[in-house]
Amino acid sequence: MDSEAAADLSAKVRDLMEFLDEQGIVPPAGTPLRRVALHDPCHLLHTQRIGVAPRAVLRRLPGLDLAEVEHGDRCCGAAGLYNVLEPEMADRLKREKAAAIEATGAPAVLVANPGCAMQIAAGLTRVRRRHARPPPRRAAGPGLRPGVTAGRPRTLVRRAGAPGCRPRSRRRRRSRRARLAATRTVGRTGRCARWRRRGGSAGSRVGCSGT
Repeated sequence: MDSEAAADLSAKVRDLMEFLDEQGIVPPAGTPLRRVALHDPCHLLHTQRIGVAPRAVLRRLPGLDLAEVEHGDRCCGAAGLYNVLEPEMADRLKREKAAAIEATGAPAVLVANPGCAMQIAAGLTRVRRRHARPPPRRAAGPGLRPGVTAGRPRTLVRRAGAPGCRPRSRRRRRSRRARLAATRTVGRTGRCARWRRRGGSAGSRVGCSGT
């Protein structure tokens, strides 16, 4: 194919978002998401020079807030086989892109490239797992101030003179363990004493030390 034929074919080809921007769309009554982030794939932004059309189409959706990603023109690290050939640099780019998307506060990100989609999904999973924290349990009851964090029972706060609500403590837990150990020791001593009464010696039986 010569250059003239290639130029003629290229003039007939449109990206989907470019086509929708040129032809127009019928806006829906609403959108399931209120805020989304937009990722610009390298093939679309740097090769085809298409960056305005996707935003123009998305802004026609009623009630949708489009969040721009900081340094959105940077690669996410997928880039075909780049994440295989240069895994360390690709991982760094993935972390930076995921952090920038997470910083927008948008619950979803729109991606038009399957390679970028997998790369960004992996990055966001790592970022959200690292920042995830279990919500603190809130306690309110007899003898407790409403809103006291009860991550562990021993952290409960009791007002002076309030009935009930005896918080467990490490001392009580240690006491139970000590009592259990003492019970086992007494049991062993008792077995040794019975063995001696039957005519055996304290050391003649395996496991019987007389203590």
